Amino acid sequence: MTRSRDAQAARDTALQELDLPAANRLAIERAQSRRFLESLPYFRRELQLLDHDVWGLHYDFATVLNDAAFEERVRRGVSVRATRGTLERAALVRESLQELDRAEASVSRRDDLARVRERRAHILWSWGFRWDGIAGYRAALSALPTSRSIPGRLEQRRSQMIDPLRAPDDESALP
Repeated sequence: MTRSRDAQAARDTALQELDLPAANRLAIERAQSRRFLESLPYFRRELQLLDHDVWGLHYDFATVLNDAAFEERVRRGVSVRATRGTLERAALVRESLQELDRAEASVSRRDDLARVRERRAHILWSWGFRWDGIAGYRAALSALPTSRSIPGRLEQRRSQMIDPLRAPDDESALP
């Protein structure tokens, strides 16, 4: 047990010694490698080092937090969730939504606001909060009424609500 604590203390010390560019590089590397849970401490370090809110960082962190809740690993040849259980996944999505709140509070452009709201809608939808997801897509559209893509996503979600078996479920085009 002491070895484990010593190793964790060494990792914590190394993390605290990272500057902003190094923390960003490590966060991005791990996220792009689909090692979302491993990227979280580096995103947190970035946020700790900044002296102001950057909406894009909060947005990216929110996305990675949500992705971490769905991350899988292979253990003994079996694909399993990387998180320990439902409560941990719920905590990740809760933190993800809080990061989107921070991102929304710090955006200055309407298209960025729509992007943040659309991400929230997608997260809510994917967690089974269908009505909240629909409301989120409407909020995104209200932020950017000239969008060409948001109305299509909203219509797709409406179709899925009306008839989930017949409506297309093409997630590849969604944010």
